[in-house]
Amino acid sequence: MSKKFCSVPWRELTFSSQNQYSVCCKWDESKSVGLVDSNNSINEHWNGKLMKDLRQKFINGDNIPECAWCWKDEKANKVSARLRRNQHYYGQADIKIGDSVIADTLKNTETDGSYKAPDIQGLFISVGDKCQLRCIHCSPAYSRSILKDYEKLGWDENYKARRKVKFDVDTKNATHNHWAQIKSLVTDKIVVIRVTGGEPSINPQFVDFLKYCVENNYSQHIDIFIATNLVTMKQDYLDLLKQFRQTTLAVSLDGHGALEEYIRWPTNWDRKCKNLDYVKKHFKITVNTTVNSLNVLRINEIIEWVEQNEILHNLEILQYPNNLQARHLPKELKLQTKNLLMKYITDAEYKLDDNYDKLPYRTQCIKAIINSLDHKEDPAMQKQLKNIVLGYDKIRPVKLKQIIPEFKWLDKI
Repeated sequence: MSKKFCSVPWRELTFSSQNQYSVCCKWDESKSVGLVDSNNSINEHWNGKLMKDLRQKFINGDNIPECAWCWKDEKANKVSARLRRNQHYYGQADIKIGDSVIADTLKNTETDGSYKAPDIQGLFISVGDKCQLRCIHCSPAYSRSILKDYEKLGWDENYKARRKVKFDVDTKNATHNHWAQIKSLVTDKIVVIRVTGGEPSINPQFVDFLKYCVENNYSQHIDIFIATNLVTMKQDYLDLLKQFRQTTLAVSLDGHGALEEYIRWPTNWDRKCKNLDYVKKHFKITVNTTVNSLNVLRINEIIEWVEQNEILHNLEILQYPNNLQARHLPKELKLQTKNLLMKYITDAEYKLDDNYDKLPYRTQCIKAIINSLDHKEDPAMQKQLKNIVLGYDKIRPVKLKQIIPEFKWLDKI
């Protein structure tokens, strides 16, 4: 059997939203143990049991359930995070154990999984739980403001979380040590930094980190990718981003107009459009849409809006929480969606490199969505979905059925 290789355990270091080292943004932490707090030394994580075992599993071709997200993406013909990372760090996407391109990497990997030449070239930083928005498919681990909705609805902080939310790490010392560790890793070897939320633009520690990179002349050889809700775009923040070799803003967009405002409350659609028009003039822009049961019936509106703006569109299938996955819609609505999406599939073949071809890449995403809709719906998840929608309908200015009349199907449950 071919042994799939992922560059992340050898090339990229991840910091989670709760001041811990992690493996990557797609790693299923609910299936793993042994995450190390980021106030500990980097080596405690990098050559700790979790990372050593993971490297051994890749080398041996063992099953790695925590990596299921990428395996599902690749099975659905979507370009996974594994393929993108491999392309970025090795110039080749679908690498297997035994390929010459990773010979030196494996040569420097000990039999116990320790990596004695830690050539960390990339950082993935989740900046914490400070965010202005209360997105329905998100959790307090990434936006503490969601607790305002939970309090109104009588939900506990883990109501929709994929892992237990920790709030005991938000101390001055823990935050200082966390960012000190991140800064210590920025050297001339770092070529890419990926940043996600909370919302990076309003995080003072992250803004200070940008200043550090600029003032020490690291920014000029770093490509930085930042996930943003595009709510707050202060000029001093934007000026710092202009100092990097390339800045890509990955704008989160899960609906068009009123649907975006419902899902990603309290987004103002008109203001978001104006902010997008401004940043397009200065930075590379992509749009990231998390495809779920609340937006998939109107996904065509998002696709066409992105197409009009001539932006690369990444359609990511929601994995967590399970009860909001689009596959739990009734069969007739899933069929309606599949027929709607078929017209966006092109014959153009997608070639994986760092210069994404918009239409072929979007086609790969859409094929993955169609494949995901073939999965069987779960009645228990449908009941949970109903409870979630009924809850948010109580506290949003409009009800979901007013935006998407097809959601009357919930009345039958």
